[in-house]
Amino acid sequence: MPADSALTRLDEPKNAIEIEPDVDLASNAVVVRGAFKSYGSFKVLRDFNMTVPRGGIYGLLGASGCGKTTLLECLIGRKRLNSGDIYVLGQKIPDAQNEQRIGYMPQKIGLYGDLTVEETLLFFGRVIEMKDAKIKERTEYLTELLDLRRRNVRLKHMSGGQQRRVSLAVAFLHEPELLILDEPTVGVDTVLRQLIWDHFLDLVHNGTVTVIITTHYIEETLQANLVGIMRKGCLIAEDTPKRLLREHEASSLEMVFLKLSVLQNQAQRRTSERVVEPLGSRFASKIDKAQRGWSLRGSHMRALIWKNAIWFRKNWRTFARALVLPVVMLSIYCAAIGHNPVEFPISVVNLETGPRNCSEHELRCDDPQLSCAFLNVLSRRKLVMKFYASEDVAMETVQKGESYASLTIKANYSKAIAERVSDWNRATDAQIDGATIDVFRDVSNSYMSLYMQVMLYQTFETFLYEYAQSCGLRKDLVKVPLRWGSLYEWMDTDFTDFTIPGALPLIVFTISILLTALAMYVERNEAGLERILVAGINKIELILSHIIVEAVALLPQIVFMMVFAFLVFNMTIKGSVVLTAILLYLAGILGICYGMFLSCAFKSQIAIALVTTGTYFIMVFTCGIVWPIQGMHPLLKKFSPYFPLTLPTDSLRNILHRNWDFFRPEVYVGFLSLGAWSLIFLLLSLIVIRIQRE
Repeated sequence: MPADSALTRLDEPKNAIEIEPDVDLASNAVVVRGAFKSYGSFKVLRDFNMTVPRGGIYGLLGASGCGKTTLLECLIGRKRLNSGDIYVLGQKIPDAQNEQRIGYMPQKIGLYGDLTVEETLLFFGRVIEMKDAKIKERTEYLTELLDLRRRNVRLKHMSGGQQRRVSLAVAFLHEPELLILDEPTVGVDTVLRQLIWDHFLDLVHNGTVTVIITTHYIEETLQANLVGIMRKGCLIAEDTPKRLLREHEASSLEMVFLKLSVLQNQAQRRTSERVVEPLGSRFASKIDKAQRGWSLRGSHMRALIWKNAIWFRKNWRTFARALVLPVVMLSIYCAAIGHNPVEFPISVVNLETGPRNCSEHELRCDDPQLSCAFLNVLSRRKLVMKFYASEDVAMETVQKGESYASLTIKANYSKAIAERVSDWNRATDAQIDGATIDVFRDVSNSYMSLYMQVMLYQTFETFLYEYAQSCGLRKDLVKVPLRWGSLYEWMDTDFTDFTIPGALPLIVFTISILLTALAMYVERNEAGLERILVAGINKIELILSHIIVEAVALLPQIVFMMVFAFLVFNMTIKGSVVLTAILLYLAGILGICYGMFLSCAFKSQIAIALVTTGTYFIMVFTCGIVWPIQGMHPLLKKFSPYFPLTLPTDSLRNILHRNWDFFRPEVYVGFLSLGAWSLIFLLLSLIVIRIQRE
């Protein structure tokens, strides 16, 4: 049917409930038949029928909660009916590709607060593949029409009414055939509201544009060509405003709405309403989504990457924190982990000299105070030695927690140690006992206890070597009869060096998760997500655009971390800097993919933070970062290699400490592990977004 005929039909008398079974789709912009939509047991649309002819304004009226917004979301394909049919611009929903033919304004603003008016229109124009020159032309026109002269102000700094006008400008931008507007004039002053309606009337004047509008201001729909009155999920009237007023003998549409509401309530009391949900309708949404494509469009990707880059530029403080935070975490880690304990108290009882400090003196073979020589060697360990006269008092300080250990040196220590060294094979029990230092230690702190044991062994060994040399004896005579041969002994690595190959990828991994989750939270919280999906962008494009931008932002983080780790804190690096950087970068990519998966699986920021925290500790405990895998429980030892950071940690140790190249299996397996896990989480993200209920 031609457009003129469609315009004529708007004024023809028509019963709101009796709708013709066969409708010409060419002459109608929207046709809804037998629509049923529910959320669990709550029924939103009930056998809903609606016809919107082309080339006019259709005013949809109804109280909050009656299903208007749900209906509009079904019209644009964002939600799926449980049963029934919808045709928009001649195409069946949800399979229609109408993004460039429909202009949509949601009830929420649905825009990005950090973008200006010009940037917002440029972004949405590029999404629907408009030329920049055309976008500029339309921007000039719409900002003048909607009184948006402050075009370079961020939207979050504008009033609610101004933001709604920007939202309306986005809907108008590409001059669509069908405008679907949900409460477009809320918060707009009376004069501007009338200007907007004048623009609506001008748009539909030639019959090529159709407008569907919901509004709180019922009386403004008197200017509409057709009005649909909706209540409790049903369309209880659909006619021209004049005919509705005349037929119900009312002076306003509000009175019409009231009378129809009373009639509907009476009808429901006479007959018990029973709406049966069609078989299989519960699964319709998932089936529809399974049929949707995984397409990527260059214009969408360019627009999204540009928008994300703008967000990073305008939120440079957040980006700066993202650069600094890994360095801060690394600095705290290197300052706190792996260093030998110093300046902790031990109690000393020297029965040879009494409770006093020993003065520094040169060690001699006939030294009568070898106990002082030993204590001088021990003092190099930077301990806090407290001297006591009684062994019982010294042991009591350990029991009270005032000291970690007590050392008791016998009164005849010098004579006994000299006789034992000079004629060790004839040493008596008394000489052996006199040359023995008694140690009483607190083993509740196992690491301190173990460190003290090793430290005292090493201290005594050093003292004994120095004493043997002063007596002209060969050091080998008093040396423990073990000959150590070592690989890479020249590196002199400590516990910090052991843990840093695991700490570096773990920090990058964790920070990447948090940044990705933050970016997606902002995306969802801004309400722009819904709007860009309506504009034709799919979630796959959205995910990949964020991954690309965050992958670029990851590069300076890696550089900063490596500078601080290997230049500032002087961590051991004997292998390839390039391989190290690539492995850390892949760990960051893994964090981005995992963060994206969490953002798709959880909508709560708290839930994402909790899962991230749990993941962090699981990686610390199970990936051989702070403790060798060989020391784990046998059951955990079997599964540990399959965790995301276990093999990369070993690979990085082999690069940093052994200078192994990429082509050794012990190295490249870590790179493959990171790539495989990244791909797994990326695929999981895509699967989750395809099965989620919208």
